[in-house]
Amino acid sequence: MKTIQLSKEERKFLMQLYKNSSDRTEKVNTLSLLLSHRGISEKQIAKMLNVAPDDVNLLVTLWKSTQEQEKYKFLHVDLLNHSMAY
Repeated sequence: MKTIQLSKEERKFLMQLYKNSSDRTEKVNTLSLLLSHRGISEKQIAKMLNVAPDDVNLLVTLWKSTQEQEKYKFLHVDLLNHSMAY
């Protein structure tokens, strides 16, 4: 199980983004990261959001490997494959 550690500022920004965004993809990506921060497994996140667990893993890995100022740029990109959800 991969989890991420968000700083207080990151978590606050992601929560605001989740609440205020009208883009479904951005909301799902943001919620996935927030749930991962809480220690929820990829499989559980995938089941809750109706996406593939490997795609949640990809999102978390991408978040961890992306430099600080670039992290928020990919949140609007549809990385999660909704047709292959388990």
